[in-house]
Amino acid sequence: MRSPATLNSSAPVLDAVGLARDFSTATGSIAAVKDVSLRVASGQIVAVLGPNGAGKSTTLRMCATLLLPTRGSIHLSGIDAVRLPRQARRHLGLAVGGDRGFYMRASVRENLGFFALLWGMGGRQLRARLSLVLEQVGLTDVQHRAVETLSTGMRQRLHIARAIVHSPSVLLLDEPTTGLDPEAAVSIRELIDGLREDGTAILLTTHYLHEAERLADEITIIAQGVVVARGGVRDIAQLGKVGDVTSFVLSAVNDVLLSQLSGIEDVVDIRVSQAEGRRLVAVTWAVGRTSLPFLTKLISPLSPEYMTTRPATLEEAYLALVAGMRSRA
Repeated sequence: MRSPATLNSSAPVLDAVGLARDFSTATGSIAAVKDVSLRVASGQIVAVLGPNGAGKSTTLRMCATLLLPTRGSIHLSGIDAVRLPRQARRHLGLAVGGDRGFYMRASVRENLGFFALLWGMGGRQLRARLSLVLEQVGLTDVQHRAVETLSTGMRQRLHIARAIVHSPSVLLLDEPTTGLDPEAAVSIRELIDGLREDGTAILLTTHYLHEAERLADEITIIAQGVVVARGGVRDIAQLGKVGDVTSFVLSAVNDVLLSQLSGIEDVVDIRVSQAEGRRLVAVTWAVGRTSLPFLTKLISPLSPEYMTTRPATLEEAYLALVAGMRSRA
């Protein structure tokens, strides 16, 4: 994960400020999004995280001009996307994945060519662009195969190809690796990395915290329709009031040891998992504090196989932040 400070190095290509969206119901209205602002610069990835129902998809659809905000503004490459959605869409690519959206019996190249034609391409420009994009997404070798014969990972690549065929400055990705096997997911992340390096501004939603940590320059967490955290992993950890994590492996862990660990000052969480017949213990410390010498003294007689202290991961920081919000609700 790169420093989020780089996001401020240039003007945002996607600039959404104070977004809100209300939905009418039989009993009144529901505020799906209350106040969300997002800014993404060229060559940057911003990941949007949050629990189910937090407002992530609604926010993405507003940025994609598929939903009109109840309040707030959206600018894409300087164009007011609320007042001029058709003009703004020329600067926007959207990939939502799934099996729909293609002519299944037509070939990969025929499908991509059809969508390029809709963008006004033709002749040599069209042929050159198709070849370039197919190579970019790694589908050149299967370009003449029918879409119905492709694997799920290949279809996801084709979704991204369709989203970038017109060279948009902003790319919106809605859970791009959901349902993919590990190898396919890695290839999609490498593709996203390449698009970032080419200067595309990318807004990404995902439920995979390791994916957000791996890809994003900045993380935005939404809960109940508002932004509750923004920044890098350390910023999220600070807000979640967690610091470093000390991990060690023991042959066995009993209730007495867990009680002793829980009683150590500054310990905010203890997680135990199985690792090849042994127990991996992860002790999370309160931010800015640690009673590591006391912990070391406690477990030394148990002959731990190893002991290491590292910064909290995004998953650990995110879970601590969400747990803290729920405890205060």
